[in-house]
Amino acid sequence: MKSHDTLPASEALARELRIEVPFAPIPYERRTRMGRFSDKAQRYHERQNAIRDFVRAWLVSNGNMSFPLFPKGTALALGVEVTLAPYETFVAGRNGTTHRRNVRPCGMMDLSNLEKAVEDALNGLLYHDDRQIVERLPGWKREGETDKLVIIVRESWQNDVPRT
Repeated sequence: MKSHDTLPASEALARELRIEVPFAPIPYERRTRMGRFSDKAQRYHERQNAIRDFVRAWLVSNGNMSFPLFPKGTALALGVEVTLAPYETFVAGRNGTTHRRNVRPCGMMDLSNLEKAVEDALNGLLYHDDRQIVERLPGWKREGETDKLVIIVRESWQNDVPRT
């Protein structure tokens, strides 16, 4: 079998994709019937649409015009690397005063929920359904200067995609 270095560009692209998105996802949250129209749900869907639009534009700029990119039945592996920047917020005190609070989102967000958000955003764009993802690549989240998301999708060495 050939290594990725010796494959033609189009064949290597079909085997592994690495996409850098200049903003981070909002973590997936289980939504109840009451919370489906909440502010958090709205922000989650807006960020998913932004990720989807960015990835679609990236794919088109690299010559991929047909979606989904990976055909139905292809077993996939997904990896997510997230860099989150700390930020400041103002909190109201008990006596009407406000004070500044530093927020470090790395400790507040669960990596698996960030991965679920990315999976949902890429449905129908890179793959037909997220059931095609049968393997997780090692991912991480860390603190950095700016928010950044790196999505890695490749064909899995496993061939057992659940039947849909």
